[in-house]
Amino acid sequence: MTAIKDIRAAIAIFLTFIGSYSITKIQAQSTNLNFEQIAKVEDISLGKINAITQDSYGFMWFSDQTNRCILRYDGSQIKRYAFNPEKENALGGFYPECFAADSDGALWIGFSDKGVDYFDPDTESFTNYAHDPNDPESLSDGGVSAVLVAHDGMVWIGTENGLDKLDPSTGKFTHFRYDKNDVSSLSHDVVRVIYEDSDDTLWVGTGFPWNTGAGGLNRYNPDTNSFTRYMNNPDDPKSLKANQVRAICEDSRGNFWIGTNKNGLHKMDRETGAITRYEFDPEYPAFSLPEATPGMQHITFIHEDLYGFLWIGTYADGIYRWDPISNTMALFGTKGIQSGNYKENSSWWCDVSNDGLIWISTQENKLFRIDPHIPQISEIQQREQISSLVVKDTSELWMGTYEHGLLRKNRKTERVEQFTSNKKNARSLSNNNITNLYVDRKDNLWIGTYNGLNLFNERSNSFTRFIHDDTNDSEGISNSFISDIYEDSHSNLWIGTVNGAHKLDREKGTIKRYTNQQMNQSDTAGWGVKIVEDLSGQVWVGSVAGGVYKLNELTDQLELVFTGPAIRDLYVDKKGILWAGANTGLWNTDKYWTKMSPYKINETGTFLGEWTYSVIGDDADNLWIGTDVALVKLGTDRKNKEIFGIKNGVRVNGFPDLGYAYKDKDGRVYFASSPNGYYTFQPEEFKIASGKLALYAMDLKVNNQAVNPEENGILETSLYKANEIRLNYNENNFSLSFAAVDLRAELKKRILYMLEGYDTEWQESLSGQKVTYNKVPPGTIRLPIDRPSGIAVIGRKKALVSLYHPHGGKRAGHMVHMQYYLC
Repeated sequence: MTAIKDIRAAIAIFLTFIGSYSITKIQAQSTNLNFEQIAKVEDISLGKINAITQDSYGFMWFSDQTNRCILRYDGSQIKRYAFNPEKENALGGFYPECFAADSDGALWIGFSDKGVDYFDPDTESFTNYAHDPNDPESLSDGGVSAVLVAHDGMVWIGTENGLDKLDPSTGKFTHFRYDKNDVSSLSHDVVRVIYEDSDDTLWVGTGFPWNTGAGGLNRYNPDTNSFTRYMNNPDDPKSLKANQVRAICEDSRGNFWIGTNKNGLHKMDRETGAITRYEFDPEYPAFSLPEATPGMQHITFIHEDLYGFLWIGTYADGIYRWDPISNTMALFGTKGIQSGNYKENSSWWCDVSNDGLIWISTQENKLFRIDPHIPQISEIQQREQISSLVVKDTSELWMGTYEHGLLRKNRKTERVEQFTSNKKNARSLSNNNITNLYVDRKDNLWIGTYNGLNLFNERSNSFTRFIHDDTNDSEGISNSFISDIYEDSHSNLWIGTVNGAHKLDREKGTIKRYTNQQMNQSDTAGWGVKIVEDLSGQVWVGSVAGGVYKLNELTDQLELVFTGPAIRDLYVDKKGILWAGANTGLWNTDKYWTKMSPYKINETGTFLGEWTYSVIGDDADNLWIGTDVALVKLGTDRKNKEIFGIKNGVRVNGFPDLGYAYKDKDGRVYFASSPNGYYTFQPEEFKIASGKLALYAMDLKVNNQAVNPEENGILETSLYKANEIRLNYNENNFSLSFAAVDLRAELKKRILYMLEGYDTEWQESLSGQKVTYNKVPPGTIRLPIDRPSGIAVIGRKKALVSLYHPHGGKRAGHMVHMQYYLC
């Protein structure tokens, strides 16, 4: 700690962030992305966003042309900075056009007519650099369309009257302009984009897309202050397709991309200057950029995401994503086949934040956030409504349907064969409404229907039927509605009906019944039972009539053990816990099976939804649960859940959506969907990637006066970076707020804190909300910040607050800890 002068106190704030979150990676190969529009945050509506960038602290910045302001966004809150000529150090213009962020958290803002601003995040003040016709070393023009902070700290500014280089230490500008008599000068004065590649080479794209054909790509040669031009040559197909350059990007593989007017996409060899055009090829449309709309041919951006996909924006023809592995293009927009939920055709700006989120603005005053980490569950469409699924011989997917019989799909050729009931053929399927499919250990396929059990004969493509015989009610299946099929560890085959459980002796062809009078008398008995075996070999039966029964083979009875709701599904996990999907949510037993009760994710909350239709475990013992609201993954610790809903491609419209769950031998999970098709995914593909969050102390005020960094002051450096805050003993009234930067969700971020020795209980604050303390006694105070039970910690910081006595004495130190969580 530095020396304390003038009997100043010290508040040392250790801003060490130790929170983290996990993101999933399954989306990397999917085109079913969710484009989430951000139209309004709290009471602030967004207009036309001209530019997007992220500063070094993690905040996103948007230039809002419509509302004539710039916006700082932390994922849940927006702070607005607007032009105000009556306020000193306010935003210097009302038409923000472009951004550049430096490594120290500062921001440069270009305006269409007011020059360029420098934003100091420590003081939240703006310094304007304007064009002065009487000063040749001022900015060359007020119209700024591109800004870049180079590796050496120089600020390059593209204007409508040439390229400028600003030395921030002197405030002087060096000008570079087009000279028709000098081929080594800038090719055109209208600068649209400035880019610095991995070799620190500066590239400048020029030319306005809807004016003349003037423009060109320029490489800056710093030794001679000259430029090498790359221009369109109508007779050379290896030159630029058009001169108006709007987009430049170097990808992670070292490819150098240029986007021009006429939707010209190019890759350039920077050593030789050779240019390859990616023209539309009607014979291979998936491998080329499609034909452009006449008069609107303009690539607006090229940007690589964290997975290596290249995003290509166009002015009126949608957004394209190039997959470098398959070398294919996916189109997002109203013209697209695989367009996700993006229903626009225009695009203007793109940026990728350090957490991998993709931010895209359009010409229609819309801003979209795309989270490529959100797992996408593949929905496979079928013409028929699917009721059940099973994989046989690894190469065949069998699907039961409602009203359309049984389908066999070759997983390699995609060929589908249908089996239906034929009243004239006793060896056909007994009914076209399928309830269950099951493949036993001998690879036999069993089919449950509304009217009987069926065994498929592979050689003859025929079926053996097991149907209730009304003339002999004492033998065979007690009811022909088959609600479940299950094989236990002793290879016994169990069949569930509306009247209970049945054990089939496959050698003798006989069936033994297990029932319960209470089960049969229920009004809901018509939906049947579900059967499962626990780790000890005991068979259990869950009834839609209510409750879970234990099968007693000595008495041939089902004994009611757990009273409860109507049971839709049963599953025993690898720890031996019984899980039940029910009409009142998810239920489970304790580890000793002494009771069964509704499962709660924490002390206060129920699981999810009112109905749970299906439960299945994956190879890692995560539970996958189909509910009336969404598909839910419950982690192996049974404390963390992930919800897969519309954002993940899962649409739930009530039963039978997610009403049937199945896992094949390869670990792939299947859920029946509605109206037609099924969901399928490989759980192990949900790979974990780490992401960073940030928590900052902000807006410090002492005795109601804002505190800015100054030498030997309360703050000697930015509050973002401070290790120490100094206060006199009489500066013991202070306030500050905290910004929790998490861009993935707009949920409010809540903070719990308590000033030990001052507060008597935990206090709660929202992110961005002011926290105030008055008349704090001299000494150091511990301010731990925590969370309620059952809520995961998202971020944490700690700080040391010291207040000195007027004669220099100091009490023992107390630490400050801050944590936040999402609500």
